[in-house]
Amino acid sequence: FPTSGLIFSGAQKTFTGSDFTLQTTASRTFTVTDGGVSQATSAISVTPAALASFTISGEPASVVAGVAFSTPANDIVVTAFDAFGNQKTNYTGTVAWSSSDVSASFPTSGLIFSGAQKTFTGSDFTLQTTTSQTFTVTDGLVNQPTVAITVTAAAIANFTLTNPAAQEAGVLFSLGVTGAVDAFGNAASGAVTVSFQDAGTHRVPNGESPTLTDITVTDGTGSANQTLD
Repeated sequence: FPTSGLIFSGAQKTFTGSDFTLQTTASRTFTVTDGGVSQATSAISVTPAALASFTISGEPASVVAGVAFSTPANDIVVTAFDAFGNQKTNYTGTVAWSSSDVSASFPTSGLIFSGAQKTFTGSDFTLQTTTSQTFTVTDGLVNQPTVAITVTAAAIANFTLTNPAAQEAGVLFSLGVTGAVDAFGNAASGAVTVSFQDAGTHRVPNGESPTLTDITVTDGTGSANQTLD
């Protein structure tokens, strides 16, 4: 509103309309005052300006590769705002989702807003590639990523076993795992159980039994010593 040119030189004074701006939605007024005398304008309804930004909430801090976000705990809430921080209650735009993970799944329908806020079902979002990933919501030039989500590998689905071609009885040898990955090709961690294919005890004549040790795998590799008697 005007802060200069406020002196009257008669009963009436015209103030330039372009000097008056309202930024906060709802019903607002301007008031003119001189000492104890004041007069407010009639109520002016202020509606949101053009879309300027989104916020996103509800995303998990971490997930396992291939496991969808939980619902409703991690339903994704997107809120639209104008440049003045007002929720854009008249927003009717259509958004699009994308992800830093090229293998991710996300909503491709039900993307039209009918107000400032829309909730997307968490189970429609899945990440498959380890490290830090994000989803991004976009409408034209306005976009907003989620916070970074840590993606950990799923269970070991495939690996290569390395072992000696021949081994002397009673002498320790290393049995190794390399290239352990989950179902999505991420280097995986976990335990590989070492056992004989049959159910026998494999005891030698003196009664001693082989010593088999499970292999702890970290980021795709691991090894453990074994003894065959």
